[in-house]
Amino acid sequence: MDMSDLLDDVARVFGVLIQGGCLSVVQSLYDENAFGNAVVTLAASNFRLRLVRDRGQLVAEVACDDRPDDWSSLQRFLHATVGSLAPPEGVVSVHEAALMVETFYDSIQDACASAKIAETRARLAKLEQQAMKAFIERAKAGSN
Repeated sequence: MDMSDLLDDVARVFGVLIQGGCLSVVQSLYDENAFGNAVVTLAASNFRLRLVRDRGQLVAEVACDDRPDDWSSLQRFLHATVGSLAPPEGVVSVHEAALMVETFYDSIQDACASAKIAETRARLAKLEQQAMKAFIERAKAGSN
C-alpha cells in the first residue's frame, strides 16, 4: 500500500466531512523505505486529526490547535470528552476513524474550544496517569 492508497482512502471515507468544509487535508507524508509508513493530517476549525500508518497498522490521533504537536489517541480524547461512549483504544481502520469523528465531531470541536481546553487537558492528563499505572501493574504481574 502506498501513500496514494491511504490518501485516497481518507479522501473517500472522510468525504462528507471534507466536502462539507468541516475538515481539510493539510499534510500527507509517505516513506517507502520505512515499511511504507504514512501520515495524513486533516484540520478542522480548532483541532487536527492525524492518521498514522506504521507497519501496516493505523492509529488516529487528535491535537487541539492551541498545541498542534500535542497528540492524543482519538479514542482516549473521546474518552476524556464523551466518557463511556468512546470506543476502546487501539488500531483502527480509516472507516472506524471517520465514523468516530463524524459521530463526535461537535464534541471534539467543543473540547478544543478555548472555554473548555483546560478541562479537556486535565481529563487527558488523568487518563494518561491511569493508563501508565495500569501498564506498570501489568508489567509487574508479567515479571512474577
